[in-house]
Amino acid sequence: TFLSYLWGSVISLSSSSFTQATPEPGVSTITASVNAVIGRQEETEEAFRVRRKRSIENPAQSTNGAIYAKMAQLAGVTDLQVYDNQTSVYEAARNLNAHTMWVVIEGGSLDDIGEVMAKQRLGGTKGTVDVTYTDTLAKPNGTPVSIISEAKIQRPTYKNLYIRLTATQRISGSAVDIVAIKAKLGLFSVEIGVPVPAGELYEFSYIDNFNYIVSALDVSLDGITWTDQEVSPNYEGKFVIDAANITVTEVII
Repeated sequence: TFLSYLWGSVISLSSSSFTQATPEPGVSTITASVNAVIGRQEETEEAFRVRRKRSIENPAQSTNGAIYAKMAQLAGVTDLQVYDNQTSVYEAARNLNAHTMWVVIEGGSLDDIGEVMAKQRLGGTKGTVDVTYTDTLAKPNGTPVSIISEAKIQRPTYKNLYIRLTATQRISGSAVDIVAIKAKLGLFSVEIGVPVPAGELYEFSYIDNFNYIVSALDVSLDGITWTDQEVSPNYEGKFVIDAANITVTEVII
């Protein structure tokens, strides 16, 4: 995971080389094997305020609260969910083994995340990304010794959200600004693991000084099967709203 210190997306193709900022023993070169996935823009002020409110939970109250609070305050973290099976039996709904935590986190350095996991988590962890934290200590005779703590976390799986709606003119001859409608819908706030109800998108389908009436707003996971209820990205998923996946049908009166 790389954090950009310049505005805008950073494009990195396969075979690109990187210069190490922190030398590691045995590593002489770093070369990308695949094209990098362009990251997401930083969160809006509204999203930041929501995340900050969640992050100020007193860590002394619960292990989960402590981990969420510390993760949410890490540099570069824009979204996260902390799932935990505190029981002694397997949980099928979230595919979590007993006494296992599943952290799905967007952004942030793996080193910082690994430190929080090592210092706060007591049980097992689930995920596809390995994180570590190294304690440098000294034996009774003064010889230095390193103890490595390992854990797993999950990066979110980005999924396209398909939207379709009908915009009927209110004034004859007044064209509907379809481009602006799509741009407004793109401002809808999405979170990891949080379903999107179709009804909540109506508010974001009206632009300033709108001259149309919205109806038949549906959402879909694949652009084939539609619903006017809600769709879920699953626990590890996060929706992406792209203008290319929004269909606005204009009805002229």
